[in-house]
Amino acid sequence: MVFREMKRFFLPLAVVALGASSFAAGLAIGPIDGGDDDNSVVVFNDQLVTMTSNVLNGADMVTFEVLDSNNAVAYSGASPVDEFGQSSFTWIPLFDGTFTVNATSYFDGQLLGTESVSFGQVVRPDASGFITGGGWFNQGPERDNFGFVAQVLGNGTVRGSMEFQDRNNGLNIKSTSVDWVYSPDVRNGYFTGWARMNNAGNYRFMVHVIDNGEPGSEDWLEMWVYNPDSGALMFQYSGVLDGGNVQVKKK
Repeated sequence: MVFREMKRFFLPLAVVALGASSFAAGLAIGPIDGGDDDNSVVVFNDQLVTMTSNVLNGADMVTFEVLDSNNAVAYSGASPVDEFGQSSFTWIPLFDGTFTVNATSYFDGQLLGTESVSFGQVVRPDASGFITGGGWFNQGPERDNFGFVAQVLGNGTVRGSMEFQDRNNGLNIKSTSVDWVYSPDVRNGYFTGWARMNNAGNYRFMVHVIDNGEPGSEDWLEMWVYNPDSGALMFQYSGVLDGGNVQVKKK
């Protein structure tokens, strides 16, 4: 697995609060939308989602796990409890589906308890837009480079291709199909599809780019590749381009 992270440019948050309820073990989590009995909420998978839990009985740390419909872990992390008795995490739902959240509370490293809550549905906005780009990152003796095009045709058909060469780690990621394109504005663009890694396997990928101006002014690219069966994150890469250009056009 290869993970590389640089400075993030965060999108507007979709804030989802996990309301308080009685839970003697230390963590209070109610319905995810704050009060309805069906515990459901709908968000788009281009949004950052912040979930906050109210923590009781002196817990000082909470770990979170987001599970997909196959009970594969899509996200995991830990967050300390703040001065207001709350713990939160931010997660990007990369793919559409139904998710649940497990939250476990601790005090001084000792387990207090675990609670689960239904997260609801992550959906994709309708495909729209035209995104293209190519460039490189200077990360070692060799350049890591990429090229892609993703667009929605006039008849609504989605088409595109993508290739990413992580030369310093001997990894090639090449798409076999692009199945979704989305550009909510002329700055942010997203596309997803299926790809092979080093000419093997069948993996799910998502790319997010930020067009910060012409020609190639501090443009940004980030990419995730998942095993579709286990949900395991196989590859992550993000950063400001050292050369090249990204262009995002709305429909």
